[in-house]
Amino acid sequence: MHKVLEEFQRSYDSIHKLLEQAQTNGLPEVNDKSQKMDRSIKEPVLNDKSQKMDKSIKGETEEKSFKENGRDTNAGTPTILVAAKNGITEIVEKILQNHRSTIHELDPEKKNALLLAVEHRQYGVINILGEKYRDIKSVFRAVDKDGNNALHFGATYKPGVWVAFPEGFKMQMEILLYEKIMKSLVPKHYYSSPNNSGHTPPDVFKKTHDDLLEKSKKWLKETSTECFALAGIIASITFATSTSRPSDTSNNGRQPTFDIQAGFTIFTVSSLIALSFSITSAVVFLTIANSNYRLEHFTRIVPSMVSFGFLTLFISIGATLMSFCGAHIYTLAYKLRLPLTTFNVNTEDIH
Repeated sequence: MHKVLEEFQRSYDSIHKLLEQAQTNGLPEVNDKSQKMDRSIKEPVLNDKSQKMDKSIKGETEEKSFKENGRDTNAGTPTILVAAKNGITEIVEKILQNHRSTIHELDPEKKNALLLAVEHRQYGVINILGEKYRDIKSVFRAVDKDGNNALHFGATYKPGVWVAFPEGFKMQMEILLYEKIMKSLVPKHYYSSPNNSGHTPPDVFKKTHDDLLEKSKKWLKETSTECFALAGIIASITFATSTSRPSDTSNNGRQPTFDIQAGFTIFTVSSLIALSFSITSAVVFLTIANSNYRLEHFTRIVPSMVSFGFLTLFISIGATLMSFCGAHIYTLAYKLRLPLTTFNVNTEDIH
């Protein structure tokens, strides 16, 4: 390619000289032809150079946009750190089995696999490191370039994690992770160890979880109010049904007779269960809606009460459905027997 370019360049120089001579001798017709030839020779040379320049500029702009869009964050990062960040426990475990020393790998911000796993809430990786590599003390005592230890990262809440959980249960997951790191992973003095900004893990936890705490309280009140209203409706319905019972019109309507005992038993028992559990659910949700919970209550008390309230509410709904089914089974069974009784009576009259 270089030889071809050199030949073109030589021919271009020779023609350029001829053009200069023609211009000095006053031959304009030669000038037109030479200009055409000049363009034909000059264009491939310039086009080739411009194409190379365009490619280089395009490559630089693509690389720049690639980095600006955040798609180059893992470039040059060790594989174990990428796997720990994304929660790929199989790769982390396999790498550490074959190359145990890779547990000391660091990213540009001096974060190891444990710090990245805690930062991105990868429970599986945290459990593997805590159970199988607890003897490597330096991993659990590591700090990043800003002086943050594992407890600082556990105390830092970032929106976007725990997407599948409602607000109240997000707070529970955050507190459980923080307590797990504090009790079983890092040294006890890390609880009061400040980072380079002078913030201790409790300070970071309170600062980053204030907004989540308010959202959790709001979610609790709204959910409890709605569930209390539903439980009250079920309680009013089941109270009305539990005080009445289906019966046929035999015995001149003076006393109910229960020809189908199974349907009546289902109706009475399920009505009583629905009434009891709906009232219990209403009381639980009323208590939740009118309580002002603090941060520490979201660890055990609030999730337990919410779960118990939902459980009793669902039981009451199911029992209400069973009571309606039992009542209809009883009444329909009685009505479906009427044609058969009439047929038997007519047969006896014929004989």
